[in-house]
Amino acid sequence: MTPFGPMSNEDGSDVNTSRSHLVSPARPFNCSTSRVTLLIIVTSALTLTAGLLLGRSAIPRDDDDESGVFLPGAPQRLMESGDLDVAQKILDGIETGKIEENLRLITAKPHIAGRQADFEVVDLLKARFQEYGLQVQVTPYDVLLSYPSDTVPNSVRLLDGDREVIYDAVTDESDLSEQPGVVRPFHAYSPARLVEAPLVFAGYGRVEDFEWLRSQNINVTGHVVIVKYGKIFRGDKVDIAQAIGALGVIMYADPAEYTGMRSGDTRVYPETWWLPPDGVQRGNIFTGDGDPLTPGYPANNLAYRFNEADVKLPKIPSHPIGYGAAEKIMKHLGGMEVPGASDWQGGMNITYRTGPGFLDTSWRIQLNVTSHNQRAKVENVIGIIKGEIEPDRYVLLGNHRDAWIYGALDPSAGTAAMLEIARVMGKLV
Repeated sequence: MTPFGPMSNEDGSDVNTSRSHLVSPARPFNCSTSRVTLLIIVTSALTLTAGLLLGRSAIPRDDDDESGVFLPGAPQRLMESGDLDVAQKILDGIETGKIEENLRLITAKPHIAGRQADFEVVDLLKARFQEYGLQVQVTPYDVLLSYPSDTVPNSVRLLDGDREVIYDAVTDESDLSEQPGVVRPFHAYSPARLVEAPLVFAGYGRVEDFEWLRSQNINVTGHVVIVKYGKIFRGDKVDIAQAIGALGVIMYADPAEYTGMRSGDTRVYPETWWLPPDGVQRGNIFTGDGDPLTPGYPANNLAYRFNEADVKLPKIPSHPIGYGAAEKIMKHLGGMEVPGASDWQGGMNITYRTGPGFLDTSWRIQLNVTSHNQRAKVENVIGIIKGEIEPDRYVLLGNHRDAWIYGALDPSAGTAAMLEIARVMGKLV
């Protein structure tokens, strides 16, 4: 009998499930056999240990070698050429003037990924690696990228009760927008969408910021939120707002953190490096790794690709603006004042309020994102110095190359330094 009734054969007769038919009678324990087995195991272990000790002692090693270099099996000529001071030789060979020259060449034009100017940087890096004596490999990939519209820019507008435009946020940057190749401000991978709703200020857009709003009975669902850059990744801000039910996200860099006002320096670019009021931080809001359509795999021509609708891309629109535009919008916000001692306070000349909505409750914020995603070719440039001792092991030194605009600091400062290191190492090979 089984828990589900008697087991039976195909002809209906019961199957005998007694223990005697399922389990063989146990054999009596044999002490002499057990001792022999134990002796074999102990002997094998001792033999293995002795072999390891003999093998270890047979490897030549000069304990008096002050260099401390010990590479079993390495040819003597390589041991003799080993140099623990090679790092210092590299540092001594670095010329800061060449790093500056590299930086000027790399940042001569805006070079967003997938566009012609970025391929020109590919050619520059390839030529430099070859000049330095490195083997060069250029590897193409086909990835999903994101660009703003060339004809209809993204917009953030403040509307009155009759949907007349009270304020149209600046979409151009005075010192950049007229320069060839500069893309308008945008958040990469934001969906194209138009939303109109009351506005809520949500601090930095962290989970704890939204929890505080909820504790004050401030509802975010069905609203557009405006948040400060900082504290967490911009893509996480969008993901959190989306999960809570917001219709869209606007981000700005608050002058309290992006200017020198806290130290008394009121100057901004181009007088110094601090962000001007119309300066906008572009960036990616995709929270995954690598190409969205080939997660976890190289995006070559053999890769399986998901449909764009099936991957974890943002579902609500997001757009960045400058703090000059944010001030003109947020000075009209209604609702409660934010706590004075909290990090919700900033450096704009306004009273920071939460909303929802504006002092005139008929006003709305309109967020219109017209950006688009498209598959495009990108390339990795790899310079190779092949090792002699362990050529199948890799030491990687790298940096990303593309930039939202010129990328003088991020990423080109790193690329310029990497090129100079490659030059010096090439001379040592």
